[in-house]
Amino acid sequence: MNDTALSREHRERRVLAVIEAARRLADARDPLGRDARRALPAATGLSEASIELSLSRHLETSVTPADLAKLVTRAGSA
Repeated sequence: MNDTALSREHRERRVLAVIEAARRLADARDPLGRDARRALPAATGLSEASIELSLSRHLETSVTPADLAKLVTRAGSA
C-alpha cells in the first residue's frame, strides 16, 4: 500500500469516527447524548425542543460508501 492509500484510509476512519460521535449525540439514551441535551440549551439559547429536534432528526448519522468516498476525495487533506 502506498502513502496515498494509507492517507485516504486514515481520512475515511476520521470521518467514520465523527459519524459515530453524531450517532451517540443523536441517541438520548447514550451518556454523550444526555450530556449534550443538558448542556446545549444554556450554551446555545435554543429550547430543549429545538435541541431534541436537531439532534434526533437533523444530525447526519449515516453515510453510504459512495458518499464517504466522494467526501474524502473532495476534501483532500482538509
